[in-house]
Amino acid sequence: MSPTLDLELLRTFVAIVKTGKLKMAAETVSRSQGAVSMQLKRLEEHTGQQLLIRNNQDIKLTQAGIKLLSYSEQLLNLNNQAMQALKAKEVTERIVFGIPSDYAQDFITHFMPILKKELPFLDAKIVCDASRNLRKRVIKEEIDIAIVTGEKSESDATPLWIEPLVWAAPHGFDIHALDEVPLASFEQDCIMKDIANLSIKNAKFKFKITFESAVMENLVSATEAGLGISLLPASLVNENRLQLIDALSLDQKVLFTNIIHSSNLSSQLIQTLSSAFKKAEKKRTASTL
Repeated sequence: MSPTLDLELLRTFVAIVKTGKLKMAAETVSRSQGAVSMQLKRLEEHTGQQLLIRNNQDIKLTQAGIKLLSYSEQLLNLNNQAMQALKAKEVTERIVFGIPSDYAQDFITHFMPILKKELPFLDAKIVCDASRNLRKRVIKEEIDIAIVTGEKSESDATPLWIEPLVWAAPHGFDIHALDEVPLASFEQDCIMKDIANLSIKNAKFKFKITFESAVMENLVSATEAGLGISLLPASLVNENRLQLIDALSLDQKVLFTNIIHSSNLSSQLIQTLSSAFKKAEKKRTASTL
């Protein structure tokens, strides 16, 4: 019988190669540096090959190490996929997701591929609506889990990420030179409109609404076209097209994005879905840079 490779030894080997240091590899696999060194020795004894050449400066792979690294990554990935598939088989019921209309495109582009990978047997239905409507529908158990913008009164939500808010205008816009400041405003009842209205109320300027929409991307386009200023998440502001306005203060300077869910979901499923949402947001953010 051929000898079997120990996945834990392979995991440590990959960590050593990727970090380039035994100390950093030890932190990655949550072991002591001595234990990591011993695991590498065991793997070399098990394979009968020297895998690494170590000196005071760095670590280099031998030819045998290069060959084993490729197989190690494949075996570890296959192990992870197998474990995820086994866990996912337990989640076969239909889950109704609530997504803010502004997030729908990003959800489809970034989250769904991750969700299918994490939970390939999940039967998902997606409902797009305003955050406050989604919150009501979760309470009524019409929706199982939803992404919503955070409210101060919300205490049982799972935080996902925080987004800075800014007032933006086209380049060359001078708010002090106008009798009335044109405003691209949120049409629907939402926390963003509340924050904007409070900022406007506390300002020393007169405003007139020149554009209204319930879709964030429309507000961005209207602002870039010079139809008015708008309160926007910082990630949507292209500095080549828009400038920030410091003359308007904000009582709430960040937008919280949370997960809320009905009581019939298991904590394990909620954790898996939250993790997938966070991975999707990192991917979305990276794609905008």
